[in-house]
Amino acid sequence: LVVVVLLSLGLEIDKIANPLGGPPFQLGWLSYPITMLWVVGVVNAINLIDGLDGLATGASLISVLTLFAISLIYPNPITALTCISLAGALLGFLPYNFNPASIFMGDSGSLFIGFILGTTSILGSTKSSTAVAIAIPILALGLPLMDTSLAILRRMLRKRSLFKGDKDHIHHRLLDLGFSHKQVVLTLYGVCIAF
Repeated sequence: LVVVVLLSLGLEIDKIANPLGGPPFQLGWLSYPITMLWVVGVVNAINLIDGLDGLATGASLISVLTLFAISLIYPNPITALTCISLAGALLGFLPYNFNPASIFMGDSGSLFIGFILGTTSILGSTKSSTAVAIAIPILALGLPLMDTSLAILRRMLRKRSLFKGDKDHIHHRLLDLGFSHKQVVLTLYGVCIAF
C-alpha cells in the first residue's frame, strides 16, 4: 500500500547527495526499496515514540517545524504548506495531549503523522541535491529514528521478536532513572531541538 501511494504521488528517493561534493549518487532501481524503507521507518519511529503523553506530538511538531524552515530556505511551497498545516494541527492538539492527557493520538494518529513526516521529508529533500538535503530530514527526525534503531538492535541482540513491545525505550529509561513524566518529555523535546 505504501509503495502504491508513493508511486501514485511520484515520491521517491532517486538520488542521495554526495557529502564529499560532486554529483549525487543515482539510486536507479534501489530508489523504490529505499523510499519504502524510509517511509515505513519514519512511520514506525513516530509510533514507537508515542509512549508518554505529549512526547510524539511535541517531537513531531519540532521535526515538522524544522522541515518547514528548510522548505523556506530551499523554496518549496507545497512542502512548506504541508508542514505548516501539520504544525498547526499538532500545536492545537498538544495542550490536550500533554500530561495529564485528555485526548490520545493512538496508533492511527501516530501512523498518520509518521506517514506525513516521511513523505514530506522526501518531497522537501528532492528540491536540492546538496548534502544538507539528505541530512536535514534525518536530523529533524533524529530522536524517533535513534530510538527505533536502538529498539531493533536491542531486540535482535536479545533474540526477541522485533514486533513485541518492551519497556526499554529512551523515555522508559529516563522514567526509571527517577525523572517525572513532564521532565522526561521536556528533556526529550530538548534532544529533538538539539538534533
